[in-house]
Formats: sequence, C-alpha cells, structure tokens
Amino acid sequence: MTDVVFVIIGRNEGEHLQRCFSSVLLASQEALRCGLICRAVYVDSQSTDNSVELARQNGVPVLYSHPDYGTPSNARNTGVILTKSTYLMFIDGDMELSSEWVVNGVNFLLNNQKAAGVSGLRNDMRLSNHKIILIENYYKTQKEVSIVNSDVGGAYLYRRSALEAVGGFEPELPCNEEAVLCCELRSIGWELYRIKVPMIVHWDTKVASPLQAIRHILLSRKSTVSGVIFRYAVLSSKWWRVYLLGFQKDLLWHTLWGIGMCAVIAMADMHVGIFLFLVGTSSYVVGLYNEKGDLNRAVGALLLRTVYVVNFVVGLLLNRPRLVFGVQNNPDYVNKIQQINTRFSWS
Repeated sequence: MTDVVFVIIGRNEGEHLQRCFSSVLLASQEALRCGLICRAVYVDSQSTDNSVELARQNGVPVLYSHPDYGTPSNARNTGVILTKSTYLMFIDGDMELSSEWVVNGVNFLLNNQKAAGVSGLRNDMRLSNHKIILIENYYKTQKEVSIVNSDVGGAYLYRRSALEAVGGFEPELPCNEEAVLCCELRSIGWELYRIKVPMIVHWDTKVASPLQAIRHILLSRKSTVSGVIFRYAVLSSKWWRVYLLGFQKDLLWHTLWGIGMCAVIAMADMHVGIFLFLVGTSSYVVGLYNEKGDLNRAVGALLLRTVYVVNFVVGLLLNRPRLVFGVQNNPDYVNKIQQINTRFSWS
C-alpha cells in the first residue's frame, strides 16, 4: 500500500507547475530512500493552459475535479476519494516542496497518534514594487512543535483516517476550507500541528500590491464567505465552540482596535480624539510592522484587515453567498467524481 499520496491541485498554474512537479518527484525519491512509498496525482480544475500536458510530461496521473464546484477544496476531495494511502499531502500548484519534508512529517505522525495532520515552515515569494521578495517563516513559527488552531494553509500532511472521519473538505467553500476542516477535526478530538522543519516555498506572485489585493477581495466570491461560515458555525454546526475560539484571531483584534478608535473619537474632544486615534493607530501599525517585518506590508495588512472585517460583518448579517454544507457526504457528488475519472490508473 502507498504510504503517502501527494495531491497537487491547480488551475492555470503553468508558470509555477513545473517547479512543483519537480520538487514533489524529488521528495518522493528522498522518501523512498527512507522506506516510504510515495505517489503523486495532479487534480485539474478546468485549466485552459498547458497544465494537464505538463503533468503528463512529468509522469504524474491527471484527475479532474467535479465540474460544478470550482474550488480548491473540491479538487482536494477528488484526491481523497480516488486514491488510497495512509497519508495525504496536499500541495497547491504554485508551491515548491522541500525534499526532506515528507519523511519528517510522517515520522511526526507516527510518533503522535492523536495528530490528524502536520505542516512545517513556509516561505513566500511575493511581488513588491515589481520585484520578487522572500518572506521567510510566513506563519512566524517559533516553537519546535505548536498546535494549529485554524490557519492551516493549502499545504498540509493529513492522516487519511482523520479526513475520512469528518468526510473531507467542504466543496462549496471558495476559501477558508482548511479552517473549517480544522475546527471539525478538533471538535471530535483530533489535533493539528506545525513543526519547525522546512516544508514549502509558496510562489505568490499574482498580486503585486495591497491595493490589488483589496480590489481582488472586493470583487471575488470569497469576500464575505468568512462571515457566512461564522454564521453557520454558531447556528447550525456541532463545532461552533472550537470555531469561536480558534478562527482568525487577527481579525478579532483588528475589530477591537476599530471599535476602540471609534469610541475614542465619539467620546472625547475632537482634537483629543484625533490625537488618541493617531497614537492608537500608529501603535497598531508598529505592532503590525513587528509582525510583518516591512512597513509597506504592515500598512497593507491594516487596509486588508479593515476590508476583511467589513466583509465579515456583511456575510454574517446577510448570509451571502448562500453555501451548502456537507456536499462531500452526498453519494451523487462522489459518484460524479468517480465517473469523470474512470480512466485513472497508476500506470
């Protein structure tokens, strides 16, 4: 039986996909030297570039996700449904995997039977002023081993039995699907971890500035989803307590800052209020600078979080977009994925 299946997902990621395939194949060779049998599949979500051809050129079998759900979570579910292995390593097509990661990750899961999954260190390659810059240790991991509350990230090594216990990912969610999965797993006793070991480099070079990011957020279907999920967690799900405690603490602190600053302006003398607002905001930006390590990224985070909080409230109150939860447990959904991939084989 295969020990690890690498599930690479993508849509029009041709620019970075070759780098991803090469790194996964190298990691498979390194793992084999340590006695681990690894295989890779590429799940395509209706790409119009040469992604499918590129996968075949690298000897990676191609799977196709359910055509009615154009989300990363839907693509990941395809890998869960159609493969068999003890562990599943999910990787986005714009990521480059460390050759030694899978051995370290599997060893951690072998030694921690209550762990549903584990991730490692992530470095980002970002565009800034038309130059690519390196952002090291994206999650600011300091401890050798830490528990992950919600911000799992697209690359993660899971124990298959844990994924099957909750049915996999929610295919209707265009974002935050890992946070929902994390809360579902934690609600039934599993834990998710991050260890201080190199795992991936994420080539996030599509958005060059905070203004582009804000425009993308405002115009995309993802804009109000976090509020809709929060509404569902409180009103309908069994994991709402975990969700309340673990979901997007940075946005909670941002909301408290916003409320505090509004209260200062409303209650104080105008000149005093403006002064206190500038002091409070400057202190907050300094905190963001210490977190991000760059003034432009700190100011960008201030703007982005403001947009996120507003969208969160809109989604919470209006329940838009309306999402169907539990699709992954529908037999028709599973059958459709199996039908469109009848030619899949490891040969």
